[in-house]
Formats: sequence, structure tokens, C-alpha cells
Amino acid sequence: MKNIGKLGSEKEFIFSLYLKKYPKVLEKEISLKLSNIQLEVPLGRKKIDYLSISKSRRLTVIVENQLTPSDKYHLDDKIMPILYSTRVDYESSSINNGQKRDAFL
Repeated sequence: MKNIGKLGSEKEFIFSLYLKKYPKVLEKEISLKLSNIQLEVPLGRKKIDYLSISKSRRLTVIVENQLTPSDKYHLDDKIMPILYSTRVDYESSSINNGQKRDAFL
């Protein structure tokens, strides 16, 4: 039996592949034209799910896909270390423990 975390990572990677193949889906949501799309880019000991550039706005865009319910630990562990260096678009279907999304941001 596979580890649940591993299964989640596989689904998130598949979703990242989808976003790379069809960038207009994400571009429409964030109102930016993206180029130089890369997946699973190392950043220290972590990996960024989706990294791209908006040349017109001179922005590095990082997307962390979280397809399972998220929680404060995930935000602190994955998102906060990169938050100060670039724009972060965080996607999650829901947040665990009934906490409000704005409690994290």
C-alpha cells in the first residue's frame, strides 16, 4: 500500500503537468501571461511545484499545489519559506480543522 503523502504528491504533480500543458487555465485565474514554466524546481531542501515567469510584470510566479485539505503546518513548512522572495499563488480545495483561510494569511 502506498503512503498517503506520496499519493497526494503524485496527484499534485499530475495537476502541475496539466497546468504546464494548458497554461491559459492558470493565466486566466491570476491575470498574468506566463512563460519559462518549470516543474519540481529545487529551492533549498524543498521543491517548488510550479515555477514560471511573467515577463510583462517582471514577476517570478510560484504555485504550490495542495489538492488535499491544507493546514497551518503545510503553510508554515512549504509556503512561508518562499513567501518573502516572490509572489505565491496557493491553491487548496479546503483547510483542515475548520479554520478560516484568512487565519493563515
